[in-house]
Amino acid sequence: MCVPILSNCGFEETERIRVIDVTKVLYQPREISLSHLASDVEYIQLETTENSLINKRLRLFANEDNIVAISYRQILVFERKTGRFLREISNYGRNPGSYMSTIDVLPFEEETNTIYARGNSKKLEFSLKGDLKNEIVTPENSFTTAKINDENYVGYALNYNGNEKVKLVIFDSLGNVIQTFPNYLVAPKSKSIHVYKPNGWFYKYNSQLYFCEQFNDTLFHITAEGISPRYVLSRGKFSPPYNKQTVGFPMSEYFMYNHIYESERFLFYTFDFEKEKHTAVFDKSNMEVMVGDYSQSDGSGFTNDMAGFFPMKISSINNNNELIGFLEAHEIIQWFDDNPQLVKELPKELRTYQKMSESDNPVVIIAKLSTTEQ
Repeated sequence: MCVPILSNCGFEETERIRVIDVTKVLYQPREISLSHLASDVEYIQLETTENSLINKRLRLFANEDNIVAISYRQILVFERKTGRFLREISNYGRNPGSYMSTIDVLPFEEETNTIYARGNSKKLEFSLKGDLKNEIVTPENSFTTAKINDENYVGYALNYNGNEKVKLVIFDSLGNVIQTFPNYLVAPKSKSIHVYKPNGWFYKYNSQLYFCEQFNDTLFHITAEGISPRYVLSRGKFSPPYNKQTVGFPMSEYFMYNHIYESERFLFYTFDFEKEKHTAVFDKSNMEVMVGDYSQSDGSGFTNDMAGFFPMKISSINNNNELIGFLEAHEIIQWFDDNPQLVKELPKELRTYQKMSESDNPVVIIAKLSTTEQ
C-alpha cells in the first residue's frame, strides 16, 4: 500500500514514485532569478562567417571543448572557449552521407560526442569531426528514438489510429526488435491525423535515459531491461485527455509540455497554457515547485540578476551540471536600446555586445547550476 505524504509546495511522495503537482502554483507565478539556480555564468559570442551563419529553430549543446548548434537543416560546431567556428557537420540533401532533417530529441550524445540526424529511413550518427560513424535502422512508426547503451536503442510509437498496441520498442542498430512495451490507452479512430510536437520525447540525466509523453503525466526511467516510473508530473484537470488526441481539442485550455530538462538539483519543464509559454522548476533540495513569471519571447527564461542583463533561456543541460542557453542578436540590440542607464553596470565583456549587428550569431550563456540550496 502506498501512503502519500503531502505538503503545500506542490510535492507528494509515495513509497514508489514522486508526484510533482504544478497546478498548486500555476496561478502563483514568481520571479525565478538565475542566482537562485546557478553559481557562475560565462558568455561566448559565436563567430559569424559566411559558412557559420546560424539558421532558425536553434538548439544548443556544449561539452568542455565544443558548442554544437543544431538548427533547421544545419549542424555547426564551434570552439567553446572562443566561439570560433570549426566546421559544419555533413549537409542537408539526398547524397550519400547527407541527412534529410535534423532532429529535436537528443540530437547530441555527450557520452560519445556524437551527433544524430535523420536520413532516408535511417538515423545517422556523426562524430564531432564530421565522420559518419553509423547508420541506425529504426523500426516502423518509431519516429522519435534515443540511444540506451552501445547496443540498444528505444523508439516511441505514435498512436495515430487511436488503437496502437505498442508504446515503446527496444531495438538494435540493424532495426531488430528486442523487446516491446504495450500501450494500454486508446483514443477514438479518426479520418484525419493530428500530430502534436512534441508528443513523446526522451532526455538524459546522469547518463540515464528518461521518457515522457504529452498525453500521460508519468515520467519513466528506461533501461535495456525495462521501464519504471520515476516522477508523476501531475497536471490535474489541466492534463490533456488521452482520448482527445485523435480528434483535436482546444490545447490552450490544457497544460502542454514543450521540453523537460534535469540537473543534480533541479527538474525544469517548459509548457504552454492559456496561450502563453512558461517555465517551471522543481527544486529537489527542498521539494519546492516554482512557476516563473517571465513570459516574454518563448517563455523559457530566468531573470539574469547575475549580470543585470537580458533573461536567460534554456536550450540544454550537460553532464557537467551546466545550463546552456543563448541570446539572439536582435534581443541584445533591443536590450541596449531600452536600457541605456544600465549599460555602465554591465561587466566589460557584456558592454562589447553594443557593437553587434542583427545578422550576427547568438551569444551563448553557460551557467554552472547549483547543487545545494542557496
